[in-house]
Amino acid sequence: MKRHIKCSAVIVPEWDMAFIKIVEQTHRGAEFADTPEGFTHEYLAFPQNIRITLQTFNSPLNALSTGTCYMRGRDSTKDNCIIIAYSLRWYRAFCATIAAYNVKFSDSPTTAPTATPLMEVIE
Repeated sequence: MKRHIKCSAVIVPEWDMAFIKIVEQTHRGAEFADTPEGFTHEYLAFPQNIRITLQTFNSPLNALSTGTCYMRGRDSTKDNCIIIAYSLRWYRAFCATIAAYNVKFSDSPTTAPTATPLMEVIE
């Protein structure tokens, strides 16, 4: 089975935040990416690009200080932890990173799972 990730999100525009839940993730640990460092994608955005590295270690978490977003890991009891996007700009970069991950590990880009997480906007 090819690797892929699917997420859903609740977006709160007036807070400039999104709350992301991983709905499906096919691989963990050493099988998550093709390098031990994880999967890195650079989102081209003005005025500054955003680089996000997806890794799997323990449980979902957004480690803003390192640019790492931890996906589901070895502790499956924490699979439902929420990843907090502290800005919608970072959320868009996260969506692009998930899309790039899905395309890279898909049989073909046209059969890759949906790139953008399902979204629900709270107003």
